[in-house]
Amino acid sequence: KVETKWVTQTPVERVLYRQVSEFVADAVHGEHGGPGRPHYFTLMVLQKEMGSSWAAARATLERLAQRPDGLDQRRLRLLAARAETAAACSSKVRTLQRVLAGLGGEKAIVFTQFRSTQDAIVRALRESNVEPAVFHGELGWREKEEALEHFRTAAPVLVSTEAGGEGRNLQFSRIVINYDLPWNPMRVEQRIGRVHRLGQRHPVRVVNLAARGTIEAYVLEILDRKIRMFELVVGEMEEILGTWQPAGSFEDEVFRRWTESTNPRVRKRRFAELAQHLVVARRLYQQQKDSEDWLFPSTAETREES
Repeated sequence: KVETKWVTQTPVERVLYRQVSEFVADAVHGEHGGPGRPHYFTLMVLQKEMGSSWAAARATLERLAQRPDGLDQRRLRLLAARAETAAACSSKVRTLQRVLAGLGGEKAIVFTQFRSTQDAIVRALRESNVEPAVFHGELGWREKEEALEHFRTAAPVLVSTEAGGEGRNLQFSRIVINYDLPWNPMRVEQRIGRVHRLGQRHPVRVVNLAARGTIEAYVLEILDRKIRMFELVVGEMEEILGTWQPAGSFEDEVFRRWTESTNPRVRKRRFAELAQHLVVARRLYQQQKDSEDWLFPSTAETREES
């Protein structure tokens, strides 16, 4: 059961998101732009961080300002200061707190891509008298096991980075909250797979947090409404992306289409084109699977049983 909780950004957040997005697009496609520029990967991460938390984005803006290497240092410092102000009153944190308050005490896993975001979430929860379990890749083996045991026995919430989305069985919980949305669909699938797996006895609930007008809203539109990713069996999304043949990864394609223009109408059209490519890829994958099921009926029966 998948639902989207739309985050209502403050006017300050909406303006800042647009300003940083314009800065990223200008830097990538400016006079010295192009995928080969030194900051290309960092700028992509910055765009992702804005869909996660202003705390994460602020840290990256400050690092870029320290070593601008051709970027507008004054503009970077101004954006970093504004991000610090926005981080002090995050609309997404408030939305998360409302979602958690409505769970009736059920355990929930909150996933984020960034440690800075994780720290901000944990701090906000503790300020509201909720003591979460915390899981990330920098913990030692014993610390990781203790965090998961704390979540299983006592903590109502586990706040985890992507490290918790790999190889862990957490069927004692059934609620996954995607605080931010990875542009890589397989990572979303991995997160859900921690609870939606053999041994789960209850319907799994997935809550996606996103703000309208952001790049994550476009990605969610494609994954959820266009190719209905959340209806697929685990592993099928990878097969669909394998059928589609882009110039780069799905993340590269998303970032390229976002930065090609700052005009909302153009962006909407470009993402609609991407969605259509993936709809065709899903159709081709389904045709291939139907042919295999017809040729090898025993394989299809085995898949249905599993």
